[in-house]
Amino acid sequence: MNLTSTQKSKFVNLIEKGFLKDSGNVESALVLIPLLILFAGIIQLYSFQNAKSSLEQIAEGIAQSSISIHSTAAAQFSAQEYFKKSGLPKIAYSESLKVEVIDEQVAGFVIRKVFIRDAKYSNLIRFFLLQVSTTVILNQ
Repeated sequence: MNLTSTQKSKFVNLIEKGFLKDSGNVESALVLIPLLILFAGIIQLYSFQNAKSSLEQIAEGIAQSSISIHSTAAAQFSAQEYFKKSGLPKIAYSESLKVEVIDEQVAGFVIRKVFIRDAKYSNLIRFFLLQVSTTVILNQ
């Protein structure tokens, strides 16, 4: 493709005027950077809420499966065995999950509380403690 001198000058003019202009880059960056930070924050909040609701379902399952068990130690063992079931969300197979079963007696009833917390997630993000609990009333 052979270009004449007037075509070359028009081509160079077009490049200089249109493509090499930097006037909009700073304004674009000032808008784009906060939007990217906002997007990353929203993704973090969404994943936190998703993980927390999964752990709540697991805690309810542990509490329901331990209703027939009257011993706290046996309920703790049953809670740890619950994580070996198939079909649980992926977060259930994490090595950093800690399960605690506490029984309290109030007015002739036994209240069993199941606490699940993710130690690794809590160390990663201090102000979002990934801890859930559920309560079951046992009649003895």
